Amino acid sequence: MTDTLTYNLEILSEETNSLAGFVIKISKSDFEILAAFNEQTVDIIPFVNDLRRLLINNNLSNAVISELDSYLYFSVEKNIKSYVFEKISEDKNDYSVFLLLLSNIKENYNKENSALIRKYIMNFNKQINESFSKEFNQAEHVETFKGEWFTRNRELIFSALLESFKDLFFILDENGYIIALNKNGARSLDYSELDMRGRYLLDFVKSDEKQKILELFKIMLSDKGMFEQDVTLIGKYENEIPFHITCTLIEENGKIIGVLGTGNDRSEGNALRNKITELQHRLIENIRLIDIEKSRSDLYKDVLSDLNRLRNDFVSNLSHEFRTPLASIIGFAETLISDKDMPDEMRNEFDEIILHEGKRLAKLINDILELSRYEQGKIELTRTEFNIAALLKSVIDDLTPTIENKGLILSCNFPSSPVKIIADLEKIKMVFNGILNNSIKYTPKGGRITWMIKSFREEIEVICTDTGLGISENEFPYIFHKFYHSSKGSKEYIQNDIDLVFIKQIIDLHKGIIKIQSETNKGTSVLIKLPNKFNY
Repeated sequence: MTDTLTYNLEILSEETNSLAGFVIKISKSDFEILAAFNEQTVDIIPFVNDLRRLLINNNLSNAVISELDSYLYFSVEKNIKSYVFEKISEDKNDYSVFLLLLSNIKENYNKENSALIRKYIMNFNKQINESFSKEFNQAEHVETFKGEWFTRNRELIFSALLESFKDLFFILDENGYIIALNKNGARSLDYSELDMRGRYLLDFVKSDEKQKILELFKIMLSDKGMFEQDVTLIGKYENEIPFHITCTLIEENGKIIGVLGTGNDRSEGNALRNKITELQHRLIENIRLIDIEKSRSDLYKDVLSDLNRLRNDFVSNLSHEFRTPLASIIGFAETLISDKDMPDEMRNEFDEIILHEGKRLAKLINDILELSRYEQGKIELTRTEFNIAALLKSVIDDLTPTIENKGLILSCNFPSSPVKIIADLEKIKMVFNGILNNSIKYTPKGGRITWMIKSFREEIEVICTDTGLGISENEFPYIFHKFYHSSKGSKEYIQNDIDLVFIKQIIDLHKGIIKIQSETNKGTSVLIKLPNKFNY
């Protein structure tokens, strides 16, 4: 049977573009892989163990399977995008046989593939039923001998089971006291078997979880069933260890005489999930940094065309900004002149509106003049020589409490030796402070912010990258535009009343370059290039 199953499984797997395929026999006590295709590609043993557990609990469904840690682990490791898990045949009292197909292609098992799979399942069912019916008669002859052997050696079997079990294995009496457990289980809590034997199980459960476990035991006793639960056990040295425990009643002649329990230490699994999350963040950062390096030679390519476009946009938006308050001033002034009999109360109201709009127009003109001073280089820079890495570190230190309160991870990669530059220290500090405040605001809890400084012969690079919300593709062209209004645009992009356009002007005054790359929901990278002291 094995050769025929394997041959047909290989054909089915190749015709459905499957990475690997398995025919698995699962019973409540064990499992067996009857046939496999490309089995060395994926280690499915932990996964099948979880399937057997779900089968015991009558909870075997595709929705539950897709959430299993063991499935998520090898789906990430082997890039599994879709799977088929279908029952082939079953013996209601003993076992079930399943087909498992795994693929790297999303939605691979479409309608056409499904029809082919159903056809093969019918063939598999026929082969398996014929084979098992032949084996049954032979097995029936040895059943009596097997029963005698297990009865004669049950104490040795139980001792061997305790010794071989890698995770926590325990037996409770009817009152909940530990009467037996394995060495490895006791050792995982830094106890010996004798230390734990005879003690109440709840003595080892975290205080705020005891009531919940007690309630689950009561439900199990009343329903005569079993339960599974994540629970925190307390070790000998007060260390907290996450376990997933499963408890089943032990009955004799309808009377409950104890509880059999197993526990799986989840510490490594939790650490692995945290590591995967961290690696995903780092991957996003590294991909963005690679993009920055690839575009290094193109930094100057579109500067002139961008300036011309921004100037045109600036004039267009500026005329709109002027037109709004001027229209109000002219309209209300004409009304005052034409209506000589206007009540004093209304005349005063109109005067106040004209004054308000006049002040608004004056502020707009002052902003434009300030921007013009930046553009024309009339803003004087107070240049001194300083260590730019030390300056950036002081900015980070000032905002460290805010970063920690939000649960962000900040890392720095600075040269070991001082990075000297001749520049306006206060204005460069304003730039760093504004960019860091923005990263803090738009990076969600648990995200990462990374600062780097690179020193070259003629320039210094400062890079800030985060895993925040990013800037949308539609609004990205306007982030350096002073009069662009948006809920997520440049007007709100930098905190402390420093608009990105002024940050850019500060960098321009230092004959530097600022470049921003961003992806929605993936984060933002800001690259600043400043000439070093040899250029002054």
